[in-house]
Amino acid sequence: MIPGAEERDELATSALLGERRNRPVYLVVLAGVLAAGALIALISSAIVSGRALKERSRQLDMLGRTQQLAAELDAMRARESTDGADDPYERNPDLLTRIEALAKQAGMAKPALPVEGSNGRGALHQVLLQYKQLRDDDVGRVISWITSVVREIPGVEVYKISIRPLPTQWQIDVTFSRWERQ
Repeated sequence: MIPGAEERDELATSALLGERRNRPVYLVVLAGVLAAGALIALISSAIVSGRALKERSRQLDMLGRTQQLAAELDAMRARESTDGADDPYERNPDLLTRIEALAKQAGMAKPALPVEGSNGRGALHQVLLQYKQLRDDDVGRVISWITSVVREIPGVEVYKISIRPLPTQWQIDVTFSRWERQ
């Protein structure tokens, strides 16, 4: 017997309902929600890990700087406990004269007077001598002068240096620093 139109519609509807019961859509939705949650957890852990690495790097830099300062403090205390001869922290009234003499020995023209500054409070302060726009056609002479200043004057260090080539000369800006007692 051939089913009628009504029976065919009923059979199609019941087949459709049976197919929906046999297809577990909730499992697919649950898997999608779990995958999205895992992705969010992965992204947030990557962000937290990046922040932790930056903080670790910052703390290691701070540790290195603290260790360096502690070593400098120990060296200052060791020098302080000696008899005081050749104390590199004593004021040096002829510092500029010695720097000029070393420039002459290096074959340079007498440098202009530096711009003086200082940093620090308390028992020690840092004296800064900034020589601006030194010009020479031989950069080797200037480097030799800077090296001799650091080597021959106790406590003097190069704080900052800038070397620029000009068409026929070199222009050098150098800042020397020295820690002195107040």
